[in-house]
Formats: sequence, structure tokens, C-alpha cells
Amino acid sequence: MRCLLHSAILLALGSAAWADDPLPDDCTQHLTVQTRDCSVDHHYTCASAPGDHFLIVYGDSGRAFYAHNNAETQWISSQSLPDGARHSTIMPPSDPVSISTLLSDGYDSYIFDQQIDAENVVRYEGFDRLTGETTEIDGETLLRTSFRYRVTLPRTGALLRVVQGQQYVSETHRVFFGGVDTYQSTEGEVSVDSTPVEFFYPGEAGFLSTTPMFGCTGMMSALQLPEDHA
Repeated sequence: MRCLLHSAILLALGSAAWADDPLPDDCTQHLTVQTRDCSVDHHYTCASAPGDHFLIVYGDSGRAFYAHNNAETQWISSQSLPDGARHSTIMPPSDPVSISTLLSDGYDSYIFDQQIDAENVVRYEGFDRLTGETTEIDGETLLRTSFRYRVTLPRTGALLRVVQGQQYVSETHRVFFGGVDTYQSTEGEVSVDSTPVEFFYPGEAGFLSTTPMFGCTGMMSALQLPEDHA
């Protein structure tokens, strides 16, 4: 599954630049992806964390979101702007995300907790499932998935939100790409389409671009997703 904050952080694309660079010093960008939700994703690998995956998302006002996943696509940490909020997975997860299990069995469940500030923890419990459908986007062969997860407060069991939809997984890159996500909470329902549109590799004209090309119509600023809090 794609990082939980990727879509939410795009609601605040009027942010300034990062105060400091969250990436390790030994990272190399290998892929740039333009998506439908007025964002462009920069994918990195880093020598200091072999097999792990790092992501920086740019919106139409600059860098907006950072994420670090391990080789199985388990969320490790993320940071949003402009508020600088950091989310960190409490290790080890009770049921970690495993892209290997998804690709071999067609289904993967997960349960893990994230520290969202000094005092509060939220729990993510859900699944990814291969639908059996394959699609091609800009020459990339992707497997279509369906997913659903619940976000709760583990201390009380209170439900914060339910997120479900469809995404894509790449066997080549061993990462998830966004699709249509629907967020449901007591505050209402919001859908976000972060489907990839174009892929760029080193040497191609769009590689390293930080300017989103699709979906920048102003509608993102009107979206309001519920915040995680106790």
C-alpha cells in the first residue's frame, strides 16, 4: 500500500521548502512519476539502507512529503509539510506489510502502530489484495490491487477513519503506486485519485522534474482529510 500521508499532505501544497533535507546523504534517484493529483514523485535508493525505498513528493509549491519504507514496503517513517509532523512505525509490527506475500499469495494483511507525536499512537489494520487484473501505464506493467484499512486508537479502540480503494503494484520496482483512495470518517468522505500518468528514468526529459503536470486545478486546496489524534 502506498504511504498513508501521500494524498493527505497534498492538501497543504502552499508550504515552504524543507527546513532540512530528510534524505540520507548517499541516495540516488532512479525514477520520477507524474500523478493525477497534482504531484510528482521522486523515488530513491540509498546505500546506507540497502533494499529500502525512499520517496519525496513535490506539489505545485515545492516539496510536500517524505517517506521511508523497507524492502517489503512496510511504512517506517514519514514527514509532512508545512507542519513538519513526523510519523514513525513502532517496530516490530505485529503483522508487517509484505509485498512478497502479496505477490506470491495474492493477499497480504497487516497490523502496525505508528507514533504520531510524543504522546499519541494510532493503529493501522487492513489488507492488500491482487485483483488479477494487469494494466499498462506509460509502458509500465502494473498489477491492480484493492485495499482497505482501519485507523484506530489502540488505547480505546476508537475508530478514526476507514480508507479503501484500488492501487497498483510494480513487480519490477517492488513498490506501490497510488490509485483512487476513499477516506471515510465522522467528518464525511473524501476521494483522491493519485494514479500514475507518466514514468521517467535517468536520461529522459522529465526525470528530476519538480513541477506537477496533471490535476493542478485548485481542487486539492478544498479537500480536508481528518487528522489523526487522540
